[in-house]
Amino acid sequence: DHCLLIYDNVCDPTFLEDKIPINKNTHILITSRCNKRWEEKWGKPITLDVFRPEDSIEYLFQVTKLERTPKNEKIAGELAKELGDFPLALAHAAHYIKLAGGENVSRATFEEYLKGFEDVSVAYFEVKKNSFTDPNSKLTYDHLIARTLRMTEGYLSRLDKKHIATL
Repeated sequence: DHCLLIYDNVCDPTFLEDKIPINKNTHILITSRCNKRWEEKWGKPITLDVFRPEDSIEYLFQVTKLERTPKNEKIAGELAKELGDFPLALAHAAHYIKLAGGENVSRATFEEYLKGFEDVSVAYFEVKKNSFTDPNSKLTYDHLIARTLRMTEGYLSRLDKKHIATL
């Protein structure tokens, strides 16, 4: 029988030692943000990049259902750029905006998210740098994801307080 094993977010190539079955019918997919030492044991990796800016904007429009106008394209582009065109960060942001805006997502909803995102401090994340990236980098993928999650946490906290006040 054929099977597919997926090892997601593997910390480094040595982690998989003694965990990979040797079977010609087994296909293996490994994802990792670590980009060092894979070729030594596993062969040449396929490197995936972030979205192109136009794909980021298109994705934001598809998820949020925001009307496509030149002004809305501009704000979507600004948000995509702030998120580094990282797909997961874009997904978090788009679904947050969709949740916060409900049926009436507007440019203002995007602007509020962008302002809130810019206001979330990265000081905590600077201390906890991702060892898989350049240690001198100011902002990493982890920073972006953590900031989008902090935005959601703030939204849920406000929503919870609003519901408690109505009891």
